[in-house]
Amino acid sequence: MEKEQKARATSDRRDDDCGPPSGWKERRRTPERRIPSVEETDMTEAEWISYFGAKESAPAPSAEAHEIAAEILGKARR
Repeated sequence: MEKEQKARATSDRRDDDCGPPSGWKERRRTPERRIPSVEETDMTEAEWISYFGAKESAPAPSAEAHEIAAEILGKARR
């Protein structure tokens, strides 16, 4: 028994801003199209580290921790 494969739509319905389907009301208080925007900003190195740097409260992994992790990985590969 083979199931019949339905053809997919050639266009994406999300490309059109046509609102909710008929019979449905908009649930957002102020409906607006949700399009992401990208902005470029200047950032100092200190700001970069404060946003994306490693947490200072976490201790740095020791050589012993690396050895233990390598041993566990070696066992998993067998």
